[in-house]
Amino acid sequence: MAIKKKGLLPSLQRHYDKIIAVLVLAGLLVSLVYVSQSTRKVQEDYERFDQALSDLSPAVPEASAVDTKLFEAAQLALANPFQMQTATNLTFLVPEERVWCVECRNPIKINAEVCPFCSSKQPAEGVSADWDSDGDGMPDEWEKKYGLNPLDPSDAHHDLDGDGFTNLEEYLAGTDPRDPKSHPPRIDFLRVDKIGTEKFPYVLQAVTRALGDEFRYQINHRPSGQTLFNIKIGDKLGTSDYVVKEAGTNKYMRKVEGYTEEREVEVPILKVQRESGGRVLTLAQGTVADGDYTITFICTKDNPTVDYIGRPDTTFTFDGENYEVIKIDNTGQSVVIRRVSDRQEIVVPRR
Repeated sequence: MAIKKKGLLPSLQRHYDKIIAVLVLAGLLVSLVYVSQSTRKVQEDYERFDQALSDLSPAVPEASAVDTKLFEAAQLALANPFQMQTATNLTFLVPEERVWCVECRNPIKINAEVCPFCSSKQPAEGVSADWDSDGDGMPDEWEKKYGLNPLDPSDAHHDLDGDGFTNLEEYLAGTDPRDPKSHPPRIDFLRVDKIGTEKFPYVLQAVTRALGDEFRYQINHRPSGQTLFNIKIGDKLGTSDYVVKEAGTNKYMRKVEGYTEEREVEVPILKVQRESGGRVLTLAQGTVADGDYTITFICTKDNPTVDYIGRPDTTFTFDGENYEVIKIDNTGQSVVIRRVSDRQEIVVPRR
């Protein structure tokens, strides 16, 4: 019978194969864990690399070509800088004569064919009779004819002959800017300042029935407080030149006692007109009507005002001529007038 030895070493000797197997398995397990961690790290490294490559990609893969026109224009300007024209008849430090570029409005030499700033081609000198170098509204030829400077835009607002009209206004009117007797007509500067109406002085107060179907009307003269009784169709209104032409009724929206809102009521009316003709006015009972229209004209050249009351066959005088009003546009606030001497019609706009 074998005797088992006790102690650590005999135990190891008896179970060494099992211990080796356990150690090998533990080593394999550690290797598997290491390989797994290494694989994961490699995968993360690949992902970071792909992200880095993506970040290096351009935002716009196909960029448009750079426009080199500005650089070419700058190089041209550097290669051809402004030069003062050499002239023996000019005093010291007097610059050469220049004009505005037709495109960029920079000053260039008067004989330049191409603008050194924007490379725009310039029109040939003298190609157009209405060419305006300084852009003041007056052509060069016209300015030279009357001794003005075609390169000075401020002379458009000057008054060469002292007649109160600018050189530009003289050009537009086709008059001589050197002759104070030749100037634009002042009627061209007439404007409408105000359009209004006068209140009619008579008010229809009451209607009474006479014999049969005949009616009589009671009319009040507001300025004096006088009341006209027993007025009938065909009668004149007091001392005025208005005559009663027609009677009737109209429907109006009015406040009625006992109601909070306006109600439609039938109201007696009279239609009156001047003996000489003109506009027919409608007088509704208890209501003040609009009478003659009034117009205030003003001349923007020297600011005098002219008042006109629209009665038949009445005119107003402006600048030595008589005019009559033939049409009023209350919407656009313009007025059409007619010159009595030659019957020419003129539209006077709102100021």
